[in-house]
Amino acid sequence: MFLRPIEPEIFIVVHSAPSLSALLPLLIPTPRSPTPHPPDCPAPWDVLPTRKTPMQTLRVVVEAITFYPLTLPTLFPSETCEDVDCGLGKICKLNKHAKPTCICAPDCSNVTKRVPVCGTDGKIYSDECALLMAKCRGLPELEVQYQGECKKSCTQVLCPGSSMCVVDQTNSAHCVMCRVIPCPEPLSPGQALCGNNGLTYPSVCHLRRATCLLGKSIGVAHYGRCNSSEEDIKERGEHQDNTVFSKMLLGW
Repeated sequence: MFLRPIEPEIFIVVHSAPSLSALLPLLIPTPRSPTPHPPDCPAPWDVLPTRKTPMQTLRVVVEAITFYPLTLPTLFPSETCEDVDCGLGKICKLNKHAKPTCICAPDCSNVTKRVPVCGTDGKIYSDECALLMAKCRGLPELEVQYQGECKKSCTQVLCPGSSMCVVDQTNSAHCVMCRVIPCPEPLSPGQALCGNNGLTYPSVCHLRRATCLLGKSIGVAHYGRCNSSEEDIKERGEHQDNTVFSKMLLGW
């Protein structure tokens, strides 16, 4: 149906409307002060498409000033990213539903080398920017251990700063900070550990420090002193998971 334009008029295009019944109350409210329309010029709400009309594009003519006290912002309140604070490494974008959403967008301006890096999780990342993206997506404690792919030995590993390279019991190289000051004396003899090298360490701190200075993980034979009786060893728990425990010793 072709209608003579109504002045002033606003054309609203709605794509993929869910249903006409849900849309009409928003677009066509009750007129505030309707005036009679001649028979050959029906009211705006009489010329809306019916349910048989394709809904891909719904074109509605709204007589904005004469009849309706509504404006477009009232009809379609828009959401923006103006007041959204996403935090470090993220920016706000409107998703496909036009809702403000925080997405990861780390600042990679300082990343000058696009080379692989080894993360503190023992995984290889294509570059530091890729690692920052993974950190933003759920690994807040993830950091770069060293440049290059993760190694099985410390031969070609250059640790940053004052950290030192240590190989754990899975033969994976890690950069860790060695304790410089001596470990405090344990409060009880029950904190002692027996290393798989046959030496007794007074506490986890002592074993961790020895591992770091040696550059190779010292496995835990059992809890307690190395000369403990079999009964004592069984009470403390023999044959512990050294792989997991060694990571705890190194502070990973």
